[in-house]
Amino acid sequence: CINSNGTITQLTASPNGSVITKWMKRTWNGTSWNSWVDENSTTSSIAYGNIQLITQFVAVYKSGPCAAVNSDTVTITPKALPYASILAVAPDDTICAGNTADLTLLVTNVEVGQTFTITWVEGSQLKSGSGTMVSTGLFTLTTGVLNSTTSISLQSISTTSGVMCTNPSLNSIATITVQPNPSATLTTV
Repeated sequence: CINSNGTITQLTASPNGSVITKWMKRTWNGTSWNSWVDENSTTSSIAYGNIQLITQFVAVYKSGPCAAVNSDTVTITPKALPYASILAVAPDDTICAGNTADLTLLVTNVEVGQTFTITWVEGSQLKSGSGTMVSTGLFTLTTGVLNSTTSISLQSISTTSGVMCTNPSLNSIATITVQPNPSATLTTV
């Protein structure tokens, strides 16, 4: 996932006593590969952090007077973080007290069939719901029973199957206006 951290470990190159003299990496700029950059590490593992772009790593091996050779290339392709936003409140954003409201969310960067969990704040309560991605990307979030005007604020979305990524920075908000139920008082004359 974008912003991920990890480690690449290179297995022993050969039984001839080769050692890693350095690691190199390069990134894809969307059109071509940037030049290789030395990472100046001679250990068998290299850590990477906050990965944003497709990135390749190689270990450079050397044995005595022989020419240096590169290991196989490891390519890391970070996935875009899942995202969700509120599209609409159905049938509209005003309900009568004691009812629930349905909000239509658009979920993106999640593969069809992949499961996910969304968290939101409903008034002052943190809530969550789960779903499975469908081809339209639409998901219905049903509120609890509301008795006063309430804001719904999406907080995060996490994929829970396949490549698991979390986006903790959702910022979509809707306000559900709650009208009091009508009341009538009968008096006798």
